[in-house]
Amino acid sequence: MTWEEMFKLAGQFPAVNENNEPQYGLYHKDSPNPFMMALKVGESSGLSFNNSEHITLNTESWKRIFENVTDCFKTKVCYDPSRIKADDSMQKEALELRAYPFLRGDIAMALDESTLYRTLMSRSDEPGAKPLAWEWGMVTLPVSANNPHMGNGVYMNDIFAIPLEIKETKGALEFIQYICGENYAKLLPQINMTDLPARPNPDAMDEPLKSFYKLEQVNVTLINQLRKFPASFLPKIDEISQKHMEKIMSDQSTVRESLQSMEEELEQALRQSGN
Repeated sequence: MTWEEMFKLAGQFPAVNENNEPQYGLYHKDSPNPFMMALKVGESSGLSFNNSEHITLNTESWKRIFENVTDCFKTKVCYDPSRIKADDSMQKEALELRAYPFLRGDIAMALDESTLYRTLMSRSDEPGAKPLAWEWGMVTLPVSANNPHMGNGVYMNDIFAIPLEIKETKGALEFIQYICGENYAKLLPQINMTDLPARPNPDAMDEPLKSFYKLEQVNVTLINQLRKFPASFLPKIDEISQKHMEKIMSDQSTVRESLQSMEEELEQALRQSGN
């Protein structure tokens, strides 16, 4: 499924249920920040907003993406956490609902972390867990029609490495061989039941879990770009993007006008930050 197809499908779900209560076609883990959500969509499509040391947003490709994202929120197809009154309870169920809005049962599709998958599975497997009142399934992340085998959203939490100057080279080699071996691949899911292993155990792969490993390429340029920016520039990204995204959402400016303004203001802020 491409991103365009996903946004179109999300808009086909009814806006209210049989009790006349609002329901939503899509939740994205970056829904609190629509600008970042758009950048993530662009990343998986092979786009970059920082090319050759310059900010690039005012293009047809970015325009289509920002139109899809902002239209999704303006039509209330996308779940907007800022419009929802949160339950402040510290009970486990309330905490899970805040972390994973998809569990509310009024969102048709969700793009979220792999921990949502673990939570959904625990609702089915754990004794005493409150069962879900609806069925669910999983597919791979949406892709771009131009890059159908490329996804994004992969982040490394734990990386094993051996110092170059280590003296116990034999022991280091044995350690790496063990980490890369089948025994550790089988053991890791029992030790860390939240994160996904880079080398999965084929014997423990259920159908939903396979969805995380089907795409052949991963694009992580966005996080790498953000890391290279001067620290003083990062707050400016939030400040400038929020201002112009609000103008789009309130129809004070068009997507094209806001992208041009964001590009110019971010470029100026980047130069002033010393980059």
